[in-house]
Formats: sequence, C-alpha cells, structure tokens
Amino acid sequence: MSNNFLATQRLLNNFVYKDSSLELIDSLYYRLTTDDGMPNNVVVSFTPFVQDTNVDQSELYSGISIRYMSTPNFSKANNDLIMFEGYRTGPLEIPNFATYPPLYNETITIKAMEPVTDAIEGFIQANAIYEDTGTTFVTAIDSVDFNVSTCNGIFSGAKIVRVTFDNNGTMSNVGGPTRTTKSRLVEILGFV
Repeated sequence: MSNNFLATQRLLNNFVYKDSSLELIDSLYYRLTTDDGMPNNVVVSFTPFVQDTNVDQSELYSGISIRYMSTPNFSKANNDLIMFEGYRTGPLEIPNFATYPPLYNETITIKAMEPVTDAIEGFIQANAIYEDTGTTFVTAIDSVDFNVSTCNGIFSGAKIVRVTFDNNGTMSNVGGPTRTTKSRLVEILGFV
C-alpha cells in the first residue's frame, strides 16, 4: 500500500466520532425496492460538470433520494422519512502529490413521525465522507458511520448514525431473516 493511500485512510477514519460508551438510541429500517423490484423512492440524479479537470466525468454522480422507512420485517412502510443527498468523485491522481480513491460524500436526514397524529417525534441530520466504488446512489460497501450534526426529540444525544447496507438480503441483522434484498438497517448511537 502506498503512503498516500494510508494517509487517506487515516484522514477518513478521523472524521468519525469515536466513543466506546455510545448506546443504541433507536433502530430503523428501509428497503430500496418493493417486493416486485420496483423503486420505492423519489430520486433526483445528475452528473455534475467539472471543467478543466483530469477527473473522468463518467465516475461522477450527484443526487438526492427520499423514501419512507419500513417495519423491521420490511413488510410495509411506516410514516418515518429518510433522505440522502450525496455526490461521488472518481479516483484522482495528482502527479507528484497524491492519489485519491473514489469517495462518496453523503448527508442523511431522518424525520421520525408519531404514527397516529403525524407529529414530528425527532429529527436528525448526519454526514459522512467515505471510500466507495459505486456509480449511483446505491452504496457498494457494507456499512457507513455518519457523524451527527443536529438532532432533537427522540434522537436527542445522538452522535453516530450507522447504516448497514444488505444488497443481497443475506445479513442476519438486516434482510437475511426475510431474504429482503436491498435492505438497510439504520442504528442511531449516542448518549441515552
């Protein structure tokens, strides 16, 4: 491994809040498709234009997606919302300086709603910059920790939003028990 790669790894790892005494505040679930494989979200995707650069334009992505969360067995939607805003960069080599891996910068926003009255129970927003080789809004790695920038209500005290991505429906703590592909587990970690 090159020294530039190791330096980048250290840099990315230092962006994540670390505290071994964080507790689980809440677990939330969502999936990317319905049982018949149809998308269950609204997505606005676009490829940014970067003038006068050596970045391959086909490796860039930017977009916003919003969807309803679901019950833990992914059988039906609930009225909690999750939104992702993100953009990707392809690998970038700057001669005589550094080589950067493909990165994804995402902001996650969750709004928890009371099921009967539709009152807001909690709001949370968090961000992560991480290595990922995907080319759309679908993340290619298993898990990402997002640093919380603001939270309230039932999410008060949150420091990390951990999203586990189960694209194949095989993980025992996410989609495996129901064989739900493209399923997601969202864990809110912090001080209770």
